[in-house]
Amino acid sequence: MENETKIAAQLRSLGEYVVAERHALMRAWRQSVRNDPELKTARNLSRSRFDDHIPALLQAFAQQLAAWPGEGIAAAAHEQEKRGAKHGAHRWQEGYALPEVAREWLHLQLVLFDLFEQHAENERLEARTMVVARRILTLLCGNGVSRSVTEYTRLMQAEAADRVRDLETALAALNDLQRQRADVWREAAHDLRNSVGVVTNATGLLRRDDAPEPVRAKSLAALQTGVGSLKAMLNDLLDLARLEAGIEQREIAPLDAAAVLRDVCAQMQSFATARNLCLRADGPAQLPVQGDEEKLRRIAHNLVASAVRSTAQGEVSVRWAPVEDGELRHWVLSIEDSSAQPGGSGAAAVVDELTRIEGDAERKADAGRGGSRSRQHAHGEGVASSIVKHLSELLDATLELSSSAGTSRVRVIFPCRYDDR
Repeated sequence: MENETKIAAQLRSLGEYVVAERHALMRAWRQSVRNDPELKTARNLSRSRFDDHIPALLQAFAQQLAAWPGEGIAAAAHEQEKRGAKHGAHRWQEGYALPEVAREWLHLQLVLFDLFEQHAENERLEARTMVVARRILTLLCGNGVSRSVTEYTRLMQAEAADRVRDLETALAALNDLQRQRADVWREAAHDLRNSVGVVTNATGLLRRDDAPEPVRAKSLAALQTGVGSLKAMLNDLLDLARLEAGIEQREIAPLDAAAVLRDVCAQMQSFATARNLCLRADGPAQLPVQGDEEKLRRIAHNLVASAVRSTAQGEVSVRWAPVEDGELRHWVLSIEDSSAQPGGSGAAAVVDELTRIEGDAERKADAGRGGSRSRQHAHGEGVASSIVKHLSELLDATLELSSSAGTSRVRVIFPCRYDDR
């Protein structure tokens, strides 16, 4: 009993010595690590970042020595394990390789071992005391390595799992994009075949000598329509291919967006009138902004044409206005229909097509339940909507799509200024 009491007193003295010499001990540990050619990451850390949780761990270690062989030794060991885990997390955040984390502990153990031997020689500690001290030191560094490596590995696996999820999400988005592109090109091929069929049939009738004049006149009109449709479709396909290939570049210059949009509406007026629709253009008389005039025209023309072509009755409204957001940073183009016919609104067709291109999850769910709206697909609608989407992205514009009973709206929000002028 007397011998055990003596060992406990010497261990407590050794723990006090560790605390008193902790600064010298930390300096020796840092120097030992920096002299190791296999430990490169530590050389780039400041002293506080390198020391991390180790001073607190040494304090718990001294408490463990002082508590021997009492119940306090378990609490001190638990504190050591907690500090070791935090040290592993810190080393992972600092970019350590896993072998560096374990090797660092080896240097700490060697420095502590030298400190022990020096103190044992100076104070003439009992051999039994040093056996216990070395055992506790071995447990300290062994558990420290285990906890640090375990926490480091957990964080590394969590990061890897996040990367896997990110890659899976990116792959799913890529696959969805490929399906969308395939759908657009498949629809375009279908439309081309239809137009070619019209041209072929009309040409066949015109070549017949016995065809009545009214039939020949009707066939000639169909031929002209079919050729025009083919030309427009091929031009759209060429535009889409150039956009997808990244060949198109924006050319930013000052422009009056109001004048551009009024001109587009004027060009579309006869088309709307032929379909017994009212096409309204409303907005400030002038809207001076920066932008690419040719691409703005294409966006507006495609959206207005799709809306007019798909609207059964009522009116199509084209509006433009600056966005009041404290500073004049954006302006908005809005195409809206007021058709009262369910499922027949023109902007709704554009909303559907753009939403389909963007992979809208809610629309897909509705379609899976059989709740999708039934409508006739206009020639080139998918290609035109894809062109609008790509051109909007090229101009840093945001598409906002909404649809409700009796009305639908497409809003394109453009920047008023660009930095690439």
